[in-house]
Parts: sequence; structure tokens; C-alpha cells
Amino acid sequence: MDLLIKTLKGGDNKTFPQKGKIVRVRYSGAYENGIKFDSNEVLEFQIGASEVIEGWEMALPKMSLGEKIQLTVPPKLGYDNEGLSDIVLPNSTLIFEIELLSIK
Repeated sequence: MDLLIKTLKGGDNKTFPQKGKIVRVRYSGAYENGIKFDSNEVLEFQIGASEVIEGWEMALPKMSLGEKIQLTVPPKLGYDNEGLSDIVLPNSTLIFEIELLSIK
């Protein structure tokens, strides 16, 4: 399975985050069965600094400011066979809703 990106709300189509930029996003995360493991969190991180999963690193530079997407991340681009503590189970396909709030 590959990374799947579905646009839920269009952005400005001109302002895209580049490597080294700090982005602020609002997101929620769920398993394929719809059970949420994280919701309505706001997160700031640097693009290209390996602060988030690979699936996010691949998707965010394709988003424009204000855009909201549904992102389906296969295990190999997520937490793979390790999972994340007690939050994300190993070998899980994850579904995120991500809204790009700002770019610095």
C-alpha cells in the first residue's frame, strides 16, 4: 500500500512548506477501523528534521497553506512494526486528518 492523500479542503495553492520551515498543523489520527488514537491536537515541527513519521514528511510539502487532507499512511511510512508506546499498535495503517495552519 502506498501513501494516499485526499483533499478535504483546498488551501491557497501558492504557499507550500519547504525543507527547514516550521509548520503548525491541527490533526487527528485513527486506525483503519475508525478508532481514534489522537484527536484535535495542534503540533509544530520542522519539515525535513525527522520529527514526525515519514508519511507526514512526504505529504506536508505537497499541502498549501490552509489545506486540509485525509492522509492514509501504511505501516512502512508510519510506525512500522515498532508502534508508538501504548498509543499506536505495531504494523498499523493509520488515517490522519491534517490541516496546515501556518508556515514559518
